[in-house]
Amino acid sequence: LLKYATGSSPTNSDSLARMGGVVSNGLFWLRFNRNTNATDVTLIVEARTNLLTAAWRGIATNVNSSGWLPPEMVEESGVGATNPVTTSVKDNLGLRSDFMRLRVTRP
Repeated sequence: LLKYATGSSPTNSDSLARMGGVVSNGLFWLRFNRNTNATDVTLIVEARTNLLTAAWRGIATNVNSSGWLPPEMVEESGVGATNPVTTSVKDNLGLRSDFMRLRVTRP
């Protein structure tokens, strides 16, 4: 499902499903590719401060590719020009989240 959501195929050996992170202006950004044609999946970026005691909390979601909520936490480059697009989600808490993940589900 991750390969499909990021614009690849399970039979392809590529880097489209890779995720990464960067710190900009004191905020951590999770970066990943998003397949704009995968309108039947939900992407949820989650964060937590501790793997042993803290619970995962959703910080941004794109329900059925209908748009990101909250929109101010997400930047996408290449929209309309390329597929997949590079998507970046920032942790607005200012590096208080030690861990971030991308969860891909089917509604």
